[in-house]
Amino acid sequence: MDFTAYIAGLPAAKRALLYRSPWTSLAVFRNLPPLAQAYVMRLLFVPAPFPAEFVDSWCRPSAWGPHRSALEALRGLDVLVEVDPAAAQAALQQQQQQAGRPAGRGIKRPAGAGGPPGRPLLALQPDFRDQLQRVVCEGSTLMGGDVPASAASATPSLEALSDWAGRQWEALQLYMLGATRKPPGLPQPLRSVGYADLDLRALLMEAGLLALPQHVGGRPAGGGGGLAVTRAGFQFLLQPRDRQLWAVLREYISGAEASSGDELASSLSFLLQLGFRRVGQAGAWGSLRPPEQRMAAHLVQLGLLSVGQAVDGALYYTPTHLASSLCGGGAAGGGAALFAAAAAGGGPARAGGSGAAGGGGGSEGGGAGSDAYIIVESNYRVYAYTRSPVTIAVLELFVRREALLPNLFVGSIRRDSILSALARGITAAELVAYLAARPHPAIASRTPVVPEVVSDQIKLWEDSLNRLTAEAAVLYENMESRDLYERAVSFSRQSGTLLWEDAAKMRFVALDAGHEAMKGFIMRAKQDLKI
Repeated sequence: MDFTAYIAGLPAAKRALLYRSPWTSLAVFRNLPPLAQAYVMRLLFVPAPFPAEFVDSWCRPSAWGPHRSALEALRGLDVLVEVDPAAAQAALQQQQQQAGRPAGRGIKRPAGAGGPPGRPLLALQPDFRDQLQRVVCEGSTLMGGDVPASAASATPSLEALSDWAGRQWEALQLYMLGATRKPPGLPQPLRSVGYADLDLRALLMEAGLLALPQHVGGRPAGGGGGLAVTRAGFQFLLQPRDRQLWAVLREYISGAEASSGDELASSLSFLLQLGFRRVGQAGAWGSLRPPEQRMAAHLVQLGLLSVGQAVDGALYYTPTHLASSLCGGGAAGGGAALFAAAAAGGGPARAGGSGAAGGGGGSEGGGAGSDAYIIVESNYRVYAYTRSPVTIAVLELFVRREALLPNLFVGSIRRDSILSALARGITAAELVAYLAARPHPAIASRTPVVPEVVSDQIKLWEDSLNRLTAEAAVLYENMESRDLYERAVSFSRQSGTLLWEDAAKMRFVALDAGHEAMKGFIMRAKQDLKI
C-alpha cells in the first residue's frame, strides 16, 4: 500500500486528527515529492496565510508542470489548505495580542499576504505545521533518550534483529504459499505473560491475499490452512517489502479506522514512531499503554519488533529494520535524511547511520525472489539461482520442479502448471513479468529476456481458457403456433436473453436467467391468442 495514498483516502476529519502527532506529520513529509518537501520547508515558519501567487512566484514558466504537481500533492493530503481571509485576519490579530504587540506590527508577512479582498488564502495545516516545527526544533529529545543500562542484556545484536525479522516475515510468506501449515507466532517471553497471537489467517483473508480454493477458481494446493493464494496475494508477493508491510498493516489498522478517529490516530502514531527509532534502540515495555502493548505484541509476531527480557525480568522491545521501512521516504532526498537523523537523536552528520535515514530495510528488501537470478530457455526449462524458500514456493505456483540444489532451482513450464496458476486469477502477463524481472546477468542484455516462444505459449494457454464460455440456458420448442413462436422470440430478443433460434422448426435457446419471465410471457400470450 502507498502510504500517502492511504492518508489521502481517509476522511478529512480523521486526517486532521493524524496531524496532531509529530510522527505522522514527519512520515507524511518524508513521503512527499522532493519539490513539495522544499515548499513545506519554505513555508514551515511563515506565521500568516498567504495568497496562491506567493507560491506561484517561486516557479519559472518552464517548470510549471512539476510546480502544479507539487501543489496538488500538498492539497490532496490537506498539508496545504485554504483559509478564509476574515478568519485569517482574526487569527493574526489574536496572535499579535498574545505576543503583546500592536495590531499590524511586529509580525512579518510574505509580500502580498493580504491578497485581493475576499479571495481565499493558503496556509500549512496548523497541526501539521506545529508538529513538524516540533520535530525540527526538538528532534533530539523526542525519542526518549538512550537505551537504559538494565536493557543491555535484553537488547539483541543488529544481526540477531535482522535474522528475527527475516524469519518472521519469511514464515508469513511461506504460510501464504502453503509451504508451512502455521503462520509465525509470538515468542515465549510474551506468551508467558498472557499475550494472544494475532489471527493472521483471518487478517490475510480480510486483506484479500488468501481465499478458499473455490473462491479463486484454483485447486486446494497453495495457501496455509487449506486456503489458496489469490491474484492479489500473488501480486503482493512480487512487491517490495515495504509495500508488503503496508498491505498487511493497512488491514491490521482497519479496525481502529472503523472505531474512531482518535483510536486510528493513536495506533498510526505509535506505528510510525517505531519507524523513526534507530534499529536496535530498545524501549521499556512497561512504558507503553495497554493498547500499545497489545499492538507491540502483534508487531513482534510480524517481525517489526523484537522482544527481550532483562536480568530483572523486565521486558524491552527493539525495532528491527522492517520497522524502519514504515516511514518510507526513499525518494525524499536530503531533507528527509536530516529529519530522520534529528528524530533518531543525531544531527546532520549522522544522517547516514543506522537510524531511519540510514535505511535498514526500505525498498531494497524487495519482494519474493529479490535475491534470485532466473534463466528461461526456449525449451521451457527454468533455472533459478536462489536460496530463498519463498522464491522457490512462488516459482512452484507455475513451474514444475524437477531438481532442487542448495543454490539452484530447476524446473519446466508445462501446460498444467500454467493453467493451475491461471485458475487462481494470476494472468499470463504477470507470470511473464515475474520471470523477466530478475534475469541472470548472463542473459540480462538479451531482448526479450524471456524467449518469445515461451511467453507466447503462456499467453496462448491463457487464451485457451477464454475460447468458450458456458452459461445456463433453456431450449424452447414445440410451439403451438407460428404467431406464439414469433412473439416469444421477439420478447427474448428485447430482453437480451436470446442465444440462438431456428425459425424453420420454431425453436430457440435463451438464457436461463430470463426463464421465469419467459414462462409468464408465454402464458399471457397463449391467453391472448386463445391457444
